[in-house]
Amino acid sequence: MKLNLKWVTKNPVAARLRGFSFLLLISFSLLWILSCQGPQGVSRYKHPEEKSQTSGEEPHSTRFDPVKPGEVRPDSSAGQQSRFQHPLPADRDPLLEFVSDWKGTPYRYGGMSRSGTDCSGFMKNLFSAVYGITLPRTSREQFTAGREISRENLKKGDLVFFKLRRNRPVSHVGVYLGNNQFAHASLQIGVTIDDLDLPYYKKSWAGARRVLN
Repeated sequence: MKLNLKWVTKNPVAARLRGFSFLLLISFSLLWILSCQGPQGVSRYKHPEEKSQTSGEEPHSTRFDPVKPGEVRPDSSAGQQSRFQHPLPADRDPLLEFVSDWKGTPYRYGGMSRSGTDCSGFMKNLFSAVYGITLPRTSREQFTAGREISRENLKKGDLVFFKLRRNRPVSHVGVYLGNNQFAHASLQIGVTIDDLDLPYYKKSWAGARRVLN
């Protein structure tokens, strides 16, 4: 069977068929292009990281929240926020830095390390590291160091003592930080910061000693 080319090129029906086929081709092409575009003409192709970004995650990022100078963070194990609000000065304060570094260390009777410390062990480490002073080991012995200071004349670095047991004149020790705050190793919380005016410590106040010149 031979195709009559003259009929295809000149016949009006064939011409309409050619036009219709051309329109179909254009329509399908437009539909395919639109299927690859978003509502604003933006490509729907997603970068491999886009999935995590839209889900609220941060791709290729490390969440690092450094401790700012002078910041003393709340003890998460205690579930309460510290009332200590003193920022470190520009030249940095070794005492406050040491307390901040040790804050949250758990209490352990007889301990003197970051894995656990008691109140007098904490003071012995603190005074050795910050001031280069060797204190006696126990709170009773530390109560004999230096000279006696009244509560009204307290200065930063003074030792503060408490009588928490009836059969002992002194059974707990901490270090004064200023603004009525002191750092100590609490039996329940570990190394923390408290206010001298708290009823518990106000009632059990035993005295203060100054070992710094």
